[in-house]
Amino acid sequence: MASERDTAIRERDLAREELRKKSEILAEMSVRLEALRSKAGATGDGKPSSDLRGADAKLVTHINNLQEQLYAERNNNRRLRGG
Repeated sequence: MASERDTAIRERDLAREELRKKSEILAEMSVRLEALRSKAGATGDGKPSSDLRGADAKLVTHINNLQEQLYAERNNNRRLRGG
């Protein structure tokens, strides 16, 4: 029982740390996105803004796919290590 509890606590702490890192990354990306939007809006041309939105959507999708792969590999590594 104690070892299961310790494992659950470790996994909870790892999940919290990953969530914290994701939150920081998301905040940084939001700031960058807003800077790009304001820069595109300053040029007075609406078309680059829509191009950026399409590029951002593709990047977010790609990042999400990479994160899913990363989590799967981490879980696989934990399983192989016996943790």
